[in-house]
Amino acid sequence: MGRPRTKPLPQTSVDSNSSDASSPKKREQLKAIRELKGLTQLELADLLGTTPLNVSRWERGVTRPTPYFRSKLTKIFGKSEEELGLRMPLLDDSETSPQTSALATSASPSTINSTIQNSQNLREAALKSSENSISSTDARSVTPSSALPVAPILDSAIPDAPAKPIIGREQELSMTKKRLYTGGKAALTALNGLPGVGKTALSITIANDTAVREHFHDGVLWAALGPQPDLTIIMSRWSKQLGIPEGNLPEESDVYQWADEVNKTIGLRRMLIVIDDAWELDHALRLRVGGSNCAHLLTTRFPDIARNFVEELDITTLYELNDEESMKLLQRLAPNAVNGYEKEALALIRAVGGLPLALTLAGNYLRSESGSKNSDIIHEAYEHLSEAAARLELDVPDTYVKGHPSLKRGEHISLQTLFAVTDRRLSKKQQAAFYALSVFPPKPGDFSKEAAIAIAHCGSRELHTLHETGLLEDKSENIYTLHQTIADYAHLRLIESGEQHTIQNRLIAYALDTLKQHRKDYDILEREQSIILHALDTAHALNRSSELIQGATGFTPFLLVRALYDHAKTHLERAHQHALSTNNKRGIASTLLYLGELNLRQNHYKEANTYLEEGLKLARELDDRELVCDLLDRLGGVAWKQGKNQEAQIYLEEGLLLARELKDVERICNLLKALDLVADSMGESEQGLAYLGEGVNLARQAGNREQLCVMLMNSGVSLGE
Repeated sequence: MGRPRTKPLPQTSVDSNSSDASSPKKREQLKAIRELKGLTQLELADLLGTTPLNVSRWERGVTRPTPYFRSKLTKIFGKSEEELGLRMPLLDDSETSPQTSALATSASPSTINSTIQNSQNLREAALKSSENSISSTDARSVTPSSALPVAPILDSAIPDAPAKPIIGREQELSMTKKRLYTGGKAALTALNGLPGVGKTALSITIANDTAVREHFHDGVLWAALGPQPDLTIIMSRWSKQLGIPEGNLPEESDVYQWADEVNKTIGLRRMLIVIDDAWELDHALRLRVGGSNCAHLLTTRFPDIARNFVEELDITTLYELNDEESMKLLQRLAPNAVNGYEKEALALIRAVGGLPLALTLAGNYLRSESGSKNSDIIHEAYEHLSEAAARLELDVPDTYVKGHPSLKRGEHISLQTLFAVTDRRLSKKQQAAFYALSVFPPKPGDFSKEAAIAIAHCGSRELHTLHETGLLEDKSENIYTLHQTIADYAHLRLIESGEQHTIQNRLIAYALDTLKQHRKDYDILEREQSIILHALDTAHALNRSSELIQGATGFTPFLLVRALYDHAKTHLERAHQHALSTNNKRGIASTLLYLGELNLRQNHYKEANTYLEEGLKLARELDDRELVCDLLDRLGGVAWKQGKNQEAQIYLEEGLLLARELKDVERICNLLKALDLVADSMGESEQGLAYLGEGVNLARQAGNREQLCVMLMNSGVSLGE
């Protein structure tokens, strides 16, 4: 439906009693400072990430910014909340409203004290409320607690409680209930997390919880929002359940007045209001009705909405289930397909990243396929679920659930439909960036902001939007990740767009450029490790032989230093096979060099020697002197490790002669260090020091601080011995 018109909320006795809140001077401070800085309302709204309408309402004193926006305003203008006119002092305890005084003529002392306290609580809540929130209960329409209905109001829209307790949410359930019980400001609580992570399921459990209903003895209201909620339908249902006479109801289009009427009727009742699946902050704030005895629970996939609805500390972020919890869920849903098939079940759990909805859909499918306990059928079912497209298309039958607030009425719940709702709200540029990011390794893999911008050809704004829509997660500053199921969805869309190979080529090019530019900067290579390994997998899958050989040999030194031998072995063997199949002789010799070094590191001397001798023979045929030099260096190392000092010396001296001809300081220094070790083993320490002395002079002349440091350190060790 269209956005209802925005207007100031009706002023209550709470507002009229606060001279500070209604003071023109206070209201105009923010406007004056904004104009002094030369900003329009639109420009300030853009800086804040809100609308000009909200800025206007703040400046007119209609509403007050939330703590999130107050913090941003103080940073933009470099002034305190007091200087901006945003701080509201607490009311003096001695103040009472005219309504409180009127009650004194006809009420007992205990009633008067209770009413005064309630009035003060309501006034304080109103003064601290965020923009767009419905004002706290008007003291004039508060019904004494004795007149409130005894029977609790349980919204007919509350979904049925799950048959069994939800798995893996015990801590979050306990924490959320405690926050709701606290009352006042702390009773504003939000659940945030990925689509399908179980926010609604946890809210349903809370709304049906016996202890929760006992605490909120006046009832529980439920609002299922989604992308396009009809707030008038929700207000109409609430009004009927609260017993509001039809004559008191405003026009259907006036949501503000309707909310105000619901607000007054709730009064001092102790109720829980659940606002599920909010897609717009304005929608959530309009439904934040009730007095100080009420608590509100919001669920949303959008971090920004959660931050603007409650304080940061009152947000509970739900994460995926771990392997153990995921296995319990699958066992509950499909015991015949899990018991005895734990390996297949674990692979499925990892493929869907422990996402509760994905596990539920897969579990339902496995249960339907495992009724006969036929092992062949069960294996076929797991094989079917190994395909991303199959997992995304699994849906819940109409008879299983009442629907999902994010989806249209009658639309089946599946990962595909759930992600598509968010996808459709993105701009073309945001969609292109989202799909492109699927070429990165999914969670637990990650990628840097720099890599994302380079490969998706997008800017920081697009990445921010994807993060705020709940599609993109941040692991740390400027490091992102895509959940496995979201990456699967985006990758299928990328294939449909016809841009898959273009984006994959960018990934490979980025990895090779990173290796070229930062060959020895291991901090950067550490950061980009996940991307580079994924790029090597991609090059292998696309038969990009030249790029695979270049990337594998370029990344192996880092992998060996980090002792990541399995990764090194996988990619070197693949690169070697590609070199053989394309008759790339230099590629063959290069991969043989690093396969030899890998085996040397693992003390597999026989295998190392075989690889290196074969590589040396080929390098000599190619007259590739740099490669010959490196192979002689490694062969000398293999011989020395085996105690063959004379053989080692022959290899190393030949290599040193060649390195001097090449005038390659790096290679000369490496060979001199190796010769020092051999000389020491042969009892020729003076000759060893001579090698190191030559290395020190060379490194100093070349300005090679790294080699100089190593040479001086080795010299010190030799002299000490």
